[in-house]
Amino acid sequence: MSRKDLRQDKSYIWYGTLGFADPEDDLPFSGQVSYSQDKGIKIKILTENPELLDEDESLVRSMMHAYVSDSDGFYYLTLFNVFLVLTRSDGKGYELVGSAEMLVDNWVHKTSTIEELRAEYCGAFEDFLFPRSIRDRRVMTLSNAEPVICSSGWKIAFSDNSIATFLRDENDFDSVFWTRNKNAMKELKSASADVFAKYPNDIHRRKNLSLYISFKNSGASLNCYVKRLGYWEKFIGFLIDDRISPVSGKIVFQDNKVWGDSKTKTTSVVFSHTFAYRRKRSEAAHYHFLPIKISSFFDQADVPSLRRIGSSFDKWIKVCEDSDWKPVYRSILRSFRFENHFGDTPQFASIFSDISAFLSVTDGSEKGLPEELIRKYASERWKSEVSKFFPYARKYDDFDKFLGEELKSIRNSIEHPADDERRSRSFHRMLRENDFKLHRINAYVTALLLKAVLCYLDVQDEDVREKFLFRFIDEHGSFRPIEFPE
Repeated sequence: MSRKDLRQDKSYIWYGTLGFADPEDDLPFSGQVSYSQDKGIKIKILTENPELLDEDESLVRSMMHAYVSDSDGFYYLTLFNVFLVLTRSDGKGYELVGSAEMLVDNWVHKTSTIEELRAEYCGAFEDFLFPRSIRDRRVMTLSNAEPVICSSGWKIAFSDNSIATFLRDENDFDSVFWTRNKNAMKELKSASADVFAKYPNDIHRRKNLSLYISFKNSGASLNCYVKRLGYWEKFIGFLIDDRISPVSGKIVFQDNKVWGDSKTKTTSVVFSHTFAYRRKRSEAAHYHFLPIKISSFFDQADVPSLRRIGSSFDKWIKVCEDSDWKPVYRSILRSFRFENHFGDTPQFASIFSDISAFLSVTDGSEKGLPEELIRKYASERWKSEVSKFFPYARKYDDFDKFLGEELKSIRNSIEHPADDERRSRSFHRMLRENDFKLHRINAYVTALLLKAVLCYLDVQDEDVREKFLFRFIDEHGSFRPIEFPE
């Protein structure tokens, strides 16, 4: 069965039979499976057996098999983490619709052992890996680099796949370069003629660069692989202040317990809307000037090593999974969405408990006061700009403590508005009721917490951390004027 691999940036719809039993058993349902970028993986089945349903008229299974077809032919599919609900019953049959988290192009046996999960990325991830001015050099460096070894036993490797065209001689430069100055092109060709003569058939023009990252961990389940991939995407998304998603995915099995095609150990995979494919932005400069690149994790040796990004990723997994880190992790996820929460007072109030949680797990601080965060992580520029919200700030000797207390007073005004007059918080109430100022202050406080997390993740360059902080403030704390048509 020859066909192209499944991809995240395509849409599919199949019809056939589906079921929850092992592949050798009969498949009892007729139904439909579809995938699209905006809706993810959707399933619809028809059954005559109401005993399948739970009390809430839903159906939840960890694995589902399907034998379906479309215009390209027949497919064996495996769907993972399926959730279906009853939508229609006419007394003779029942219609259930729902979704799945992942779809694999083949029947996967429950005892299949996974060797590798590989994902292809582009867009923001590409610019994180390779600044445009040194892209080709970095491609070679990462492709030849040793895999990143995490303390948890996971191995992470980078690779690339390039489609190249052969350059026969210097005259082929006409298809590569363009200039209005004929002399410039003539000199370039003349200077290159000897190189082409010396290295015939060795010079190619690179195009359509594809970037891959692979995860390996002997004995890990498919769910563990998918969870690690999700952690990685959120890790990179945090560093670049944007979401990354795979364009395509591959699973490599250690054995041949892949049903439907016994000759292959590799099969393609698509993920549901949780990992929905996102097109590359046209504004490349948005990424080009990001302060954090993969080089921020290189060791100080002549040959870059990726060991440090492995230890940083280990710490990030702790942020994601450790219960003590949960408030900080949720705060990070909220932070990159809060431009949609204009003047959100609950979020500003909650950021202080997140700060307290961060200080508790990193410094053992029991009180977790905001001034402790300011003392350790805030630059003079940050303090100066935040103090502009408080005209009388510079009158106080302990400037850090004063700023922390003023910010906390705004929080208290949000949580206990009835106490404003009694506690002389009329000024803080004014800030709280000004959506523009509150949103701006929110951005400053949140950015400082994120900068502190970067320190924990071993982004060691203070200049890079500071640029990240103010870029976040500019991106998430600023407003553009509304333009009305004339």
